Amino acid sequence: MFTGYGPRVSYHKRCKPRGIVKRAIVDIFLHDTFLHDSTVSHHQTKDFAGIHQHSTLLLFRRVLTAKMAPKHGLFNKRIYIDAKDHLLGKLASYVSKAILEGNKVVVFNCDKINIAGSFYRNKIKYLSFLRKRCNVNPARGPFHHRAPRCIFRRTVRGMIPHKTTRGQQALRRMKAYEDIPARYTSQKTMVVPLAMRMLSLQRGRKYCDVGRLSHEVGWKYQHVVKDYEARRLEREAKRAQRLKIRHKLTREANKKVKKVIEPYNQVLRESGYYVPALV
Repeated sequence: MFTGYGPRVSYHKRCKPRGIVKRAIVDIFLHDTFLHDSTVSHHQTKDFAGIHQHSTLLLFRRVLTAKMAPKHGLFNKRIYIDAKDHLLGKLASYVSKAILEGNKVVVFNCDKINIAGSFYRNKIKYLSFLRKRCNVNPARGPFHHRAPRCIFRRTVRGMIPHKTTRGQQALRRMKAYEDIPARYTSQKTMVVPLAMRMLSLQRGRKYCDVGRLSHEVGWKYQHVVKDYEARRLEREAKRAQRLKIRHKLTREANKKVKKVIEPYNQVLRESGYYVPALV
């Protein structure tokens, strides 16, 4: 693979492994097909190679896709977490473990995550972080994100091997938002009890919100998120009121119909059928 006495150049920089591997697979397939068949001519072999090369490559691609597919986690569905009143480090440790196990996690309300310690102390620490830069070319990093979702994502990234393929795939399985997007409003969210501030932080200890810290260091969309959240809560209140009225009308209709359909239900029960009770 390496020739001469020059520097050891990596294999993928010297050639195109994808084309080499495909040609090797086709050659092996054709060799195994015509090895023991002496009746096939050389021209027929070329025709056969042209016909079956595409199908063989598709089969090889399927095998690679199956091997590279991420493993399923403990839960088949996504994990939706409401991050309000959770401590930043404890919640990040839970999320990092979940995505490394193969689960898909969506975190809402990242601007309402709490950090232990006073706001003044955490702001000084973050301003110190903002001063860290590359003197040669600041565009090389480190990159200082101001948005709450980016702060949470960077915290999770520091808890996983993000420079490996496994860590990169794990990061792709996590999504974070400052609010609750419209497509997720009907999803049931969960909390992490061991990461909640009321259960993890001693009473009387100081804490601050990530949203306020982000606003102080340069995040410009705090008022936008607040307006959107207020409109979402208003829509949810109207929706709850409509559901309440609908349930009330349904109960009244069931009471009126219950006496009328009871003889028919009794016949069905005697015949062995299950008849659910009206609520």
